[in-house]
Amino acid sequence: MDPAWQSSVSEQVPLETFPAAVALNSISYNIARSIGSAMGGLVIATAGAVAFALNALLYLPLMVALFLWKRISEPSRLPPERLSRAILSGVRYTINSPSIKIVLVRSMVTGLIGGGIIALMPLVARDLLHGGAQTYGIMLSAFGLGAVIGALNITEVRKRMGGEAAIRACALSMGGAITAVALSGKPILTAIALFLAGAVWIIAWALSTLGCNYRRHAGSPAVRLRPTRRRDRVGLPSAAGAIWLMSPVCKQPS
Repeated sequence: MDPAWQSSVSEQVPLETFPAAVALNSISYNIARSIGSAMGGLVIATAGAVAFALNALLYLPLMVALFLWKRISEPSRLPPERLSRAILSGVRYTINSPSIKIVLVRSMVTGLIGGGIIALMPLVARDLLHGGAQTYGIMLSAFGLGAVIGALNITEVRKRMGGEAAIRACALSMGGAITAVALSGKPILTAIALFLAGAVWIIAWALSTLGCNYRRHAGSPAVRLRPTRRRDRVGLPSAAGAIWLMSPVCKQPS
């Protein structure tokens, strides 16, 4: 569902408001990750399996909104394709588009960094800060809050720096934040560093989404979804791969 949803955003809003729409998507994701987990745990603790039924019911407002959406259908200029041919066309499109390849590489690196931070956060709370579940929750909330604040300022960052300069600044800031987390033994300093890491991580991720989707407007309907699908197929597995790669470290005794 996620690639289709991400790709439909530019059809739901005018082009000039698209960066703000991407920011709202990022905000909702991080609020759900920061607050939704706690709410879900509370529901499971009090109602058990009812949580799954509630999860299904919460999709109804989204389904109603999509049903009421008066989408303007744009006829395709190309004939229908078989699935195998469409996949090959998408791969060929990516290989022959240097700008898309750059976006994919950056998305992979961003996914690896973000996944690694989340995977190692329990160890940071336990071994570096000598805390427990409460400390871990505070650190995770700091990262999520930073992501929300970063998403709120994506448009301003793009106005002041431009996309390329913003990506480079995010990379440098992320490196500094991770170094601070590794060297700090103080909860307040670690929380500040994670706040910064969350902010620049979501800005970099959102800028890659903008890079893919702005290019969609120049393509035909047959190829519009491909950059975003490729980005998600690279970025999201990279985040999961980082967690898998960090799992041996997490298993080491304190």
